[in-house]
Amino acid sequence: MPVKDHNSNLPLFSILMSTYQRADRLPSAIRSIVKQQYPHWELILVNDGGEDISRITTSFFNSRITLLNFEENKGKSAAVNAAFRRARGEFIAYLDDDDEWLPNHLQVHYEYHTNNPATMFSHSDAHRVLFKRGQERNEGLASRDLVYTGPVGFPDLINCNRITWLSVVHRRECYAEVGGLDERLRTLEDFDLWRRMSIRYDLHHIPEHTGNYFVHRQLEGQLTGLVQKAPLTFHAANVLIHRKAIPPALKRKHGPELSAARKKAYVEFLVARAKEYQTRGDERRRNSALALAKKMEPNLHHSPPTDGGS
Repeated sequence: MPVKDHNSNLPLFSILMSTYQRADRLPSAIRSIVKQQYPHWELILVNDGGEDISRITTSFFNSRITLLNFEENKGKSAAVNAAFRRARGEFIAYLDDDDEWLPNHLQVHYEYHTNNPATMFSHSDAHRVLFKRGQERNEGLASRDLVYTGPVGFPDLINCNRITWLSVVHRRECYAEVGGLDERLRTLEDFDLWRRMSIRYDLHHIPEHTGNYFVHRQLEGQLTGLVQKAPLTFHAANVLIHRKAIPPALKRKHGPELSAARKKAYVEFLVARAKEYQTRGDERRRNSALALAKKMEPNLHHSPPTDGGS
């Protein structure tokens, strides 16, 4: 399917972004979009029930930016789905409100899709930029590494995500055909979406660095993220993803790997639930959850209860 000529007033790329209470970081993310070398884009930004950010969007004086406002927080999936419903572009791209693209991002994907018109889904490389606790972005002391790179297909997404949110561009019909983001999820939304898309489409890798995603350490040796802040929510989402239907052909080909990943996800959920019960002082339910986890994984190791079960 050839990329259409852009002598029209319609954007080629629709960029979907949700934001919630990140007014300090949002301007940098938007600025990285405005600086794109490729000009035919629109940004659909959804304020997911947070503080008023209209002053930020209007400060760019850019008619390509559309702001939608939720009265209450509904989560990233609902916000991005709402943005997609307003999108007009042939291609969909994503950026979180605290990450940044390099100026080449859309241009790189535009050229790739122009030269490979049958491609439905492409992903480039992004650097993880790691800041120590209390370190600001402008200090220039962050460490950088390339975490996800190389070709990815469904087998690579059986256990965990290997594609960054900000590095993806795909044709709009991909989103519609898989049903968009799952609004039951409060985390791992991208992993779930790429996994479902990988069942239907080839995921083409572009070996070029086009963006950065930022990670701040809360504690020494610990990264920010829902797996630390709300482990039960994280592992419940992972179980839901691994319970989703897989086409028979893929189940026959990858049955053992799928079964192992499903079991691992459920065991980790049970351990997280046991820790939650322990925090509440509910020793009976803690032991019940651990017993079930141990039944599924006999070699499971877990910490003994503290005095009083707290």
